[in-house]
Amino acid sequence: MKDAFEQNDVYLDEIENQNDLLKDQLLEASLTADIKNLVITSCMELRNKDLHDEIKRISKESNDVSFEVTQGLLSSKAEKDQFLKEINSFENSIGNPERKVCAN
Repeated sequence: MKDAFEQNDVYLDEIENQNDLLKDQLLEASLTADIKNLVITSCMELRNKDLHDEIKRISKESNDVSFEVTQGLLSSKAEKDQFLKEINSFENSIGNPERKVCAN
């Protein structure tokens, strides 16, 4: 009977050692997963910050270009209006060009 108790004690010791080993492996796997998730989260936050900075930069550049284009269009419109005034003035000073062509 004593031998049976000793065998049970040895068996229980082996099971306890296996349980401790499994606990250690589970803890290691859990820590590995936590570290992996932390690294991924950190990378995503950095990427999001970089993307946010890039969006702000592009938005500013777009606003600058839009302003320049608007200014260019306004000056082009003013130049166009002035050019049309000069053409009309010239046509008025020489008369109707079609009549002169027909007169020749």
